[in-house]
Amino acid sequence: MSEQKDQHVIEVDQLKVELADAEEETGNMTLAKEQLEIMMIVLKHKLDEQLACVTLLEEYEDELMTLRSSNTELVNKLSNQILKTKEFKNLSIHLKELKDKADAECLLSKEKRGPQGPPVAMQESLRIAFIKEQYETKNQELKQHLAISKKHGEEMLLKLQDAVDEIENRKRSEALHSKRNEELALKLLALDVELQSILSDNREKLKACDRMKAELECALLSLECCKEEKEKLQISLQECEKEKSSVAAELSFTKGQLEDVAFSIVTCKDEKEGTDKVELLPNESTENCFPSAVDPDNLIDREKIEGTKSTVVDKTEDSNVALNAKILKDDAVYEIVHATPQHAVLEKELQERHVKQNSYCLCTDSLKSSMSHLHEQLERMKNENSLFPDDLHFDSDCQNLRNELLRLDKANEELRSIFPLYNEISSTGNALERVFALEMELAEALRAKHKSKIHFQSSFLKQHTDEAAVLKSFIDINELIKEMLELKGRYAVLESELKEMHYRYSQLSIQFAEVEGDRQKLKMTLRNVRASRRFVHLNRSSSATNADLSS
Repeated sequence: MSEQKDQHVIEVDQLKVELADAEEETGNMTLAKEQLEIMMIVLKHKLDEQLACVTLLEEYEDELMTLRSSNTELVNKLSNQILKTKEFKNLSIHLKELKDKADAECLLSKEKRGPQGPPVAMQESLRIAFIKEQYETKNQELKQHLAISKKHGEEMLLKLQDAVDEIENRKRSEALHSKRNEELALKLLALDVELQSILSDNREKLKACDRMKAELECALLSLECCKEEKEKLQISLQECEKEKSSVAAELSFTKGQLEDVAFSIVTCKDEKEGTDKVELLPNESTENCFPSAVDPDNLIDREKIEGTKSTVVDKTEDSNVALNAKILKDDAVYEIVHATPQHAVLEKELQERHVKQNSYCLCTDSLKSSMSHLHEQLERMKNENSLFPDDLHFDSDCQNLRNELLRLDKANEELRSIFPLYNEISSTGNALERVFALEMELAEALRAKHKSKIHFQSSFLKQHTDEAAVLKSFIDINELIKEMLELKGRYAVLESELKEMHYRYSQLSIQFAEVEGDRQKLKMTLRNVRASRRFVHLNRSSSATNADLSS
């Protein structure tokens, strides 16, 4: 019983350890979830930046449209200015022709009016000079307008060239931004897929943790039920033992009476008066001997016996052996009594007792089977709930390490305050070797202290005057070094797991690149197939046209 209790306690402790591990794993998964949420926030900020870039590009497109419209307006104005310059050129040519004609007319008029007086010639010359000055002023104005229009046209051409260059640069930047947006969209999709997979893993682990908690609760409830059933079975077994002892006493008493009756029947067979007495005796014996015989109501119910353990099986087997021996004796007595046909009532009572004893044997067999079944169930529960041992006092160890680190920091500050050169000395070499060398030196000093009477000024030996205390301090230092090495080993394991995660991420990126390459290959093959189909269609159409022409 105590061993079973210890086993149940061990199982409960193991389940508690597993629950703590599951809670720690859920904590790690929550941290991973928070990291992924932070990554998602960063990616959302990047996406917002890209959306801002897209809006800027849209604004640039609007500006481009306005510049294009202004460019068209400037082109129209330039064409109008070109037309005006052509008109000015034509007018200048026409004015030159008119001037030549006027000069020719002047010459003709001079020749015709040569004999006239000088005043007329002076008037004509003045008029011609005035007209000439007017034409020259108009010509100068037209030349100025032409130069201004040329300058304006050149400026407009330069502005148009700048606008075209700016449009080309914006197109290039827009293409680059579109490519970058596509790459970021693909990365976001991959991260979304990875986030969904991690969330699904987290959900599965949470479900497993809940399942383990439910199993732990079920196991605790089953243990409590087993304890209650065990107590009930102990009470029922005590009652069975009492009933069995009473039945055994009654059976022994009835056997003695039956043997006396059989002996009296054999000896007094021929005597009629004796037979009458013998007939009275069995009736009295049957009335007196079986008042407390085994009754079906006093039998143990099968449903109460189910769930017992293997310790009770041995007791029931011993009781079955004793009952079988008693049944054999009763069969012998039954044969003796059956030889006398005058005692039918006694025969009937013996048959009933035999049936009750058989039913009791069947009950004990069922009890044995139920106990074996319960033992199998307990073994199965042990196998299902078996756990691997793990570190139990992690929080206390962490607190102790924090306290030790605080003490170490205080000692370092004291050393810095005492020795200013402590800050300038760099930590080189193996610290463990120096600690071990210091321990050996202190051990040698302690040994020399026992041998000689020299007074040592070591503060360590002053504080630890006892040799056992010194050795205890050495053991503590070695244990501290051992714990430090164990922590380094744990950190190495964590680093290996981190490297494994990086390796998995690189493998996923490689697979993604392979999938992208396959997609590009499929795209190229699709283009080639479409081009070949177009080529075949063109060949067929050309052959059809040639056939029509030949016909």
